[in-house]
Amino acid sequence: MKTGEERFSFPWERDAMRGDSMPEGLPLYDQAAYQAMRYLYALYRRGGIPREDAAAEKGRIRGEYEIRKKQFQAVREGQTERAQFWKAIEAAANRFGRERTLENAEAFLEAVYQAGLRNRRNL
Repeated sequence: MKTGEERFSFPWERDAMRGDSMPEGLPLYDQAAYQAMRYLYALYRRGGIPREDAAAEKGRIRGEYEIRKKQFQAVREGQTERAQFWKAIEAAANRFGRERTLENAEAFLEAVYQAGLRNRRNL
């Protein structure tokens, strides 16, 4: 049998178990899991759900939490890549705008098309 901190799946779970207010600054996926866990613990304390069912529900909450966390991280990584893509294009375009040379034009085209090729390779 797990004891102490081992039985908690989340860093804030003890607070949820006590019915405390949700901590500030949690990402959306943590907020949803916090609310679900706080409700589950309250339901268990009232006798509304047997321990085995509560444990199974906790496992489902944890699984959904992991899915949502990975989705959030993938979106964040995509946003970072897109920002870098546009930053490289803007820098190359500005160089070409200041000094219209063949080298700067080629650098601009490379920034545009290399980024496009990199994105296609990731698909």
